[in-house]
Amino acid sequence: MNKLARFSGKVKIAITIAVIIIVALVAVGVKKSTATMTPKQAFNSMVFETKGYVGTATVSPSNKSKAKATNHKAYEAIALYEAKQAKMDTDIVKRTFKNESDGEVAFKTLQSGSTYVSDIYGNIKDSKQADFEHHMSNTKIDTNDYDVAKNGAKRKIILEDSSASPYFEKTTRKITLSGLKSKQKKYINSSELVMTRYDDTVDGKPNYICYYKTGEDSYSKITFSKKSKIYLSLKKQQPKAGDTVSINMKTLVSEALSDDFNLDKYDYTSKQGTVTMKVYDYNDFQNSHDDIN
Repeated sequence: MNKLARFSGKVKIAITIAVIIIVALVAVGVKKSTATMTPKQAFNSMVFETKGYVGTATVSPSNKSKAKATNHKAYEAIALYEAKQAKMDTDIVKRTFKNESDGEVAFKTLQSGSTYVSDIYGNIKDSKQADFEHHMSNTKIDTNDYDVAKNGAKRKIILEDSSASPYFEKTTRKITLSGLKSKQKKYINSSELVMTRYDDTVDGKPNYICYYKTGEDSYSKITFSKKSKIYLSLKKQQPKAGDTVSINMKTLVSEALSDDFNLDKYDYTSKQGTVTMKVYDYNDFQNSHDDIN
C-alpha cells in the first residue's frame, strides 16, 4: 500500500512538473512569436468586426475578449518590429503594452511620442527614438470606410507605413462584411422645416439658414456650404420673407453641414420627394423662438 502511495505521489509530481514545463514553453513560444512576427503576419492575425448599417458600415479591430488579446499581441508585434528596425531599445514598447490592456491604445500612445524622454526644448534626446516615433506615427490601418457597404461585400483593409522610407511594404487583406442592418426610412414633413433669410451687412446680399424642428418649440440649425446646390439655388432665386421654397429632401440631407441627421441609421425622405418651406425673416424667427441651437 505504501509502495502504491509513493508511486502515486511520484506520478503526481511528474505530472505537475510536466504541466509547468508545458506552460513555460507555451509562454516562451507566445513571447517569441510576438517578438518575431513581421507586420504582415501580425496584421493577418488580427481579428476585425463590422458594425453599423447597409451603406455606412465600419470595420475595426475587434475589442471582444478573445479577439482583444489577439489584437493586443499583433499591435505589439508591429511596434516591436519598428523599434528593432530603428535599432531602438524595445523596453519602451514592452512597458507600454504591459501597462495597457488595449493594444490599440498602447499603439497610439507610442505614435504620439508621449512615452519618450525630451530635453528642455521638447526634442527627443535619442535620435533612434525619434526615428521610431516618426515611423510609428506614419503607420496606419486603413479600413476604407468610404467603400459601399452591404452584407457579403468584400472590403480591402490596408496596413501601411507611409514614411518616405518605410520599414515594411504595404500589406492588404480583405474582410467580408456581415451582420449589417438595413437603414430605417424616416419621413420628414414640410411642417418640420423652416427657412430664414437675412441680408449681409457688408454686401447687402441675402443669406439663408434652414432649421429642423426637433421638439414642440425647439429647432436645430442646418447650414449649407456656399458652394452647395441648395445655397447657390437660393442665392439665385433670392426668395423673400413670406415666400415659399421647394427643396429635394435627399439633396437637403446630403448637403447639410450640421449633424442633426443620423445618416448612419436613417434614410431620410419625404412622401413627395421634396419639402416646401416658408421663408421667415431671420431676426423675427430668432426673436419668436427661444429654443434654437
